[in-house]
Amino acid sequence: MMIEENSVIADALHTLKMLHNEKVQHRETIEHLQLELAGLAIPPLPSDQEIRLLSHTERRAIVDIYAYRENLLRKISGSQKRAEDVDREIAHWEKLAR
Repeated sequence: MMIEENSVIADALHTLKMLHNEKVQHRETIEHLQLELAGLAIPPLPSDQEIRLLSHTERRAIVDIYAYRENLLRKISGSQKRAEDVDREIAHWEKLAR
């Protein structure tokens, strides 16, 4: 029984180390993405009439920057959700390691 308990504790400690590393990676990713998002120059969305006056290239540039922004927001959200999941997993494994 003692060997089995030690094995569970060793597994828990190993898993905790991996989860803490993952948590750090997610926090760094979130920080990097937020900095990138903050640095984006997002033009105001033109009115329908203004859009008609823009060239195809100008319209495409506006669509691309908004799509890029949305992609960054999705990545930030996904990393935040995974970081929250990791926090819950850490709490679970910390209980097992005691």
